[in-house]
Amino acid sequence: MTATAEELGAPPAHRDRNVARWLLGLALSLLGDQVYFVSLAWVAARSASPEDVGWILGAGSVPRLLLLLLGGAAADRFGARRTALISDTLRAGVMVLVAAILVAGSPSVPLLVMLAVAFGVVDALYLPAAGAMPRRLVSDDQLARLQGMKAVVQRLSIVLGAPLAGWLVAGYGLAAAFGANAVLFSLSVAVLAVTRLRPHGDAPSPSAEPSHQQERPTDLLGDVAAGLRYVHSSRHLQVLLVVVAIVEVGFSGPINVGLPLLALDRDWGAGGVGLVLGGFGAGAALTSLGVAVLGHVPRAGAVTGAGALLLGGMVAAIGLSPSLPWAVAASAVLGAASGICGTLTSSLVLYAAGPEQAGRVMALVSVAAMGSIPLGYAGTGMLAGVAGPFLPFVLGGAATALAGAAALARRSIRTAVLPRA
Repeated sequence: MTATAEELGAPPAHRDRNVARWLLGLALSLLGDQVYFVSLAWVAARSASPEDVGWILGAGSVPRLLLLLLGGAAADRFGARRTALISDTLRAGVMVLVAAILVAGSPSVPLLVMLAVAFGVVDALYLPAAGAMPRRLVSDDQLARLQGMKAVVQRLSIVLGAPLAGWLVAGYGLAAAFGANAVLFSLSVAVLAVTRLRPHGDAPSPSAEPSHQQERPTDLLGDVAAGLRYVHSSRHLQVLLVVVAIVEVGFSGPINVGLPLLALDRDWGAGGVGLVLGGFGAGAALTSLGVAVLGHVPRAGAVTGAGALLLGGMVAAIGLSPSLPWAVAASAVLGAASGICGTLTSSLVLYAAGPEQAGRVMALVSVAAMGSIPLGYAGTGMLAGVAGPFLPFVLGGAATALAGAAALARRSIRTAVLPRA
């Protein structure tokens, strides 16, 4: 039995003040993320050698990836909102500490690495909690709309965050930038503190295969194991997670690493890279906004698989583009496919997971995506060095398209639907 907004007496997501509060808190936290990464890169560049900058910026990714499953278990055991509040509070504390260190003097490389590690640990708490909260903010029929709204907020935060960081650093200095970031995270805490989630009470989703009923574990590691067993019992969720991982490998490497190499090879220049990425951002924002406005996409599973097929085709098309305008056009279509595919995939995963497992399942989504990124980056560099920068786009696009075809071949994915209001 699927719960709808009408049955729960709740307004639709776009008219729900509680949802608006959550989106505001999310936006403040995402802005803080952008300011943090830009400011950390700048302070690292000023305080360390180029080799050390890479170590500093990458230091936080290891604990983040290793601890994500524990973060998901914490979100399910202690509550997604409480976990997000604690992690944002800790983020604010880390920013205050960095600002104080910068006021006192120039930080050392080991200290910057330790700060990056601390932020990565806190991120491992925040990401699953933030991913799970939509499952208990709205009814099932509003999930796709809310995920579309969330995607738009994420895009805007990326667009605004980097210029905000640059303005703060250039105008007021690094210590002020980190101090302002502490304020952003503190404001996020204040907004999330007045956001209310619906209590557990939804019936298990029909799109997830049933798992064996077991007693609740007594510790977080037991919760992690139970979450893994839950996903292992659902072929539907397994296929979705594999699709996420393959798409991330096929997409992230060519776009983030291969595009500058392709632009250099074809004399597009840095401006050409910006135009291609701008086309992608515009396309992704447009389709995410479309899902938010429509609120429902018929045959969401089939559309997701078709979107992955199109996404793969456009990744390959960028690498084979004869000129910059063709690459920009392909990137815009790629962004459109990515926007709808990402929004619907996250909605399908959340709907299949159910509220009591949402944190752990979303943690596995993050692991599948983030764990695939280094492979995509390394593979892109190797392939570009062997046969030229076009090859990672062709092979990455082929892998992404195969993931879409595999999703369509799976009946549970092909016929999966999200509730209509």
